[in-house]
Amino acid sequence: MYEELARVLYATARVAGVPVEILYALARGRPPVFYPGPDIAPLPGLPRYLVELRHLGLHVASERTGLSIYALSRLLGLGTSREYQQQARIRHLLRAGDAVTWRLYLRLLAELGEEAVPPPGLTCIQTIDIETPC
Repeated sequence: MYEELARVLYATARVAGVPVEILYALARGRPPVFYPGPDIAPLPGLPRYLVELRHLGLHVASERTGLSIYALSRLLGLGTSREYQQQARIRHLLRAGDAVTWRLYLRLLAELGEEAVPPPGLTCIQTIDIETPC
C-alpha cells in the first residue's frame, strides 16, 4: 500500500515538474499559497495547474490504495475538511468531462504507465498537453 502511494505521489510530482516535497509543502500551506483557480500558478515560477494536479494525485492514490481521503490527508498531514471539498470537486469535474482535468488525469496515468479512456463526447482531447487549447 505505501509503495503504491509513494509511486502515485512521485508520479504526480514528475507531471507537475516540481519535487514531491514542494508539491506537498504547498498542500500544507507552507509557503503561504493564494490560489484563485486551476489556471493560475499558486506562486510565481511554479507550473500552472499545480494544485489541481495535487488534488488529482490524491484522488488516484485513494483509488489505488483503498485508503479514504481522510486517511490519506491524515497520513500526509493535510487538512481533512479542505481535502473532502477538493476531492468532491475533482470527482465532479471528471464526471462532467472537464477537458483540463481530463488532460491532467491522462498525463498522470501515462506517467504511471497506464491509459484511461476519456468520456464519450469529449472530443477536444486529442493531446494530453494541457497548454493546447480545445
